[in-house]
Formats: sequence, C-alpha cells, structure tokens
Amino acid sequence: MQQFTYPIGIIVFPFVHFNLNINIPKSMTASSPVLYAVAAMAAYALSGCITGVAGTLSFNFIAGLMGGIDARFVKTADDLTFGFRADRGQSFLCLILAFACCDAGKHAN
Repeated sequence: MQQFTYPIGIIVFPFVHFNLNINIPKSMTASSPVLYAVAAMAAYALSGCITGVAGTLSFNFIAGLMGGIDARFVKTADDLTFGFRADRGQSFLCLILAFACCDAGKHAN
C-alpha cells in the first residue's frame, strides 16, 4: 500500500537530518489531496520551527563559549535606514526605495 511520509525534526541539508517520519496510508477520497497538502505544510512548518530553534540555541551556545558577540558588529534599526531619521513607516519606505534604486542600477546596462 502506498503511503505519504511527513518528516518532523531538525533538517539542515546536506549536513544534518534528524527527523521522525510519520507515515500516513494513502486513501483515495475526494478530500484527501487537500488534507495531505495541509498535513505536509504543517509538518514542514513544524520542522522549520524546530530547526530554527535548534540553530538559534546552537549559535547562542557557541557564541557564549567564545565570549559573546562584539556589539560593534550588530546592526540596529537606525543603521538600516541609511542615515535617514524617520519613524517606522517612513523608514520602511526609505528601505524599499533604497533597494529599488540599487536594484535598478544593476540592470541599467
């Protein structure tokens, strides 16, 4: 009998692949393709969350062992506005315009 396999766990291709495979038998009803798609999205979303948490905890653990991260290398919200002083809505608009101008310059030739 055919079955669908949904992985849940830590997945970092090609380096790490720790997961629990959930096998669901394939049945042919009218609503099964929708249910299989929703189950696949939920499984991969959960795997992404687990992988993100594991990566964050690993990064923080290693950074703590090495003495932390120097604050000079951390970007803040003010650094991302390219020197413009504005509130949140205006700074977001400035970011969009700056990236659009940079991208348009690349394709000018």
